[in-house]
Amino acid sequence: MYRSFTFKRLLLLFLYVFAILFFISPDSYTHEIYGRTDSAYFYMSGKAMMNGMTPYVDFSDSKGLLLWLIYGAGYLLSPTNYYGVFWISVLLWILIFYYCYKILTLYFDEEKAVKGAFLMAIPFFIYLFYYETRAECFCTLPVIHGIYTTQLFIKDKEDSKFLKNIFLLGVGTVSCFMMKWSISLMMLSFIFSVLLFCRQWDRRAKIFGFYICGAILFMLPFIFYFVYVGNLVDFLVEYIFVTGKTVSAGNSTFVADYVSKCVELFTTRRGIYLIYIAATVYLFVKNKDKKYAVNIISSVAFVFMSIIHDLGYYLYIASSFGIFLLVVIMTVANKIFMQKLVFVSSVCLSFFVCLGGHIRRLQLMGYKNWRLVYNDENVKMSYENADRVMSEVKNPKVLCLNCGEKGIGMGNNTLPACKYWAYQVGMTDEMQKNAIDCVKERKADYVICFADSESDKNFLHENGYEFVAKLIDCTNVRNIYKRRIVE
Repeated sequence: MYRSFTFKRLLLLFLYVFAILFFISPDSYTHEIYGRTDSAYFYMSGKAMMNGMTPYVDFSDSKGLLLWLIYGAGYLLSPTNYYGVFWISVLLWILIFYYCYKILTLYFDEEKAVKGAFLMAIPFFIYLFYYETRAECFCTLPVIHGIYTTQLFIKDKEDSKFLKNIFLLGVGTVSCFMMKWSISLMMLSFIFSVLLFCRQWDRRAKIFGFYICGAILFMLPFIFYFVYVGNLVDFLVEYIFVTGKTVSAGNSTFVADYVSKCVELFTTRRGIYLIYIAATVYLFVKNKDKKYAVNIISSVAFVFMSIIHDLGYYLYIASSFGIFLLVVIMTVANKIFMQKLVFVSSVCLSFFVCLGGHIRRLQLMGYKNWRLVYNDENVKMSYENADRVMSEVKNPKVLCLNCGEKGIGMGNNTLPACKYWAYQVGMTDEMQKNAIDCVKERKADYVICFADSESDKNFLHENGYEFVAKLIDCTNVRNIYKRRIVE
């Protein structure tokens, strides 16, 4: 009977997660938002893979193969929009909230754990950090699972269950590596802290063995794929070294930049992550058990590694540590939290905080015609016109010259015209040369550039491209140029 009660609560939790995603996710049916950034890059890369192009050789955008596979699956589900990615995201977030519930069951009974899981919507979906689907969103599942695994260690749960999750922790570390490798470095804090506080050397060896087995077994299919298509060296060079160049500053500026980001933890909205760390310290002091230092080590590692060259969303990966603030709140307000009115009010508040924040975000982005079921007619018509113009070429090859990928021509199955087909932050001279050569060699069927860039327009005209359409999104105006047929 009680299990049935828990199942019903879990079902309500999952429906709640779906409802929030339906209304606030940039990939959902209610958001006909054009002019996306990160998802447009990932979607193009995933689409290129599914159309037989070789990653890190024919195209590259500084992310890992697993992320492109996810978006490739989304493309196969829905080839002309982001709805396929939306349904994959729904499944992902249901698993994430399930692990939130599992973590809370280690601190409270099942009824309280289900209720508490609802409130994790705020650290995950508050618009200050979650306003677009990024690589950090897909890495959140391995991170929340990593937290769950360390809690099993702290609570001394049965060894078979713990070792199974240590194996999965190895899988999660590699999955992060194959999406955004910097996050896999943060994931190492979980296994490091567990080994640090494990007293028996033979058990340490067993834990490390299970972790390595999970990592190796999950990595093998990717290695086999790279060897099969012959791009293993290209993967290592592009994903590790070239990506490292795009995010690195000179040694003379690194320390100053890092110190300024640390200061911002105390002076900006980033301060919420310091509160998450403070919650882990509270639990350590309250329980008087050295094992609780595992939470401090991992939370500090995630927060202070995330702020390196932070662009305002890198810190999002540490949002899972909000679970510890929730544990503290539920512990302090135990009796109050269980009252039905307080619980329902808290869930409603979390929903409208997420929804209201995202409506405000749309306004700040310049979308004036927002409504609950959202679209912007001017932007929508502009993109539809671009689709019509670009429909003259089947599967057109596209280059975004000195501007970002925005999903233009998605309805026509656009593909990258060259390896660095779109501008990315920290773009190197080699990347820029690749794009310039693409124009000179007339590889691209269509080239997109900013409308106010006279130098780009002249360069395209000189190399045999003619203006065919103007495109408006929420922030910029772009021109679309088509390759002239040379007789």
